[in-house]
Amino acid sequence: MKENETWMNSFLFNVILMLIASVGVVQLCISSFPSYTANTEINMIFGLQVYYMKFYSAFYQNSIFLIALLVWTFLTFIYMMITCNKKPPYMKDI
Repeated sequence: MKENETWMNSFLFNVILMLIASVGVVQLCISSFPSYTANTEINMIFGLQVYYMKFYSAFYQNSIFLIALLVWTFLTFIYMMITCNKKPPYMKDI
């Protein structure tokens, strides 16, 4: 990010991506470490309240959020492995 050169819509788009990913990461941590999250507020929210909502119950029973997070991580890893050696367009002259 550069001062007076970063557009607000690109900044907000990156913030939205981080917010979406943070929910998946929190749910992954809750399901991976149940003994650490027992009797905590986040366990009450994700483990009981959201788990039994009509809309989200199918997602939780089939672990859709965890699968989506792992698939996205794998696809990002493949993309980064393919494009890691390419120079950006502004550095091709150097």
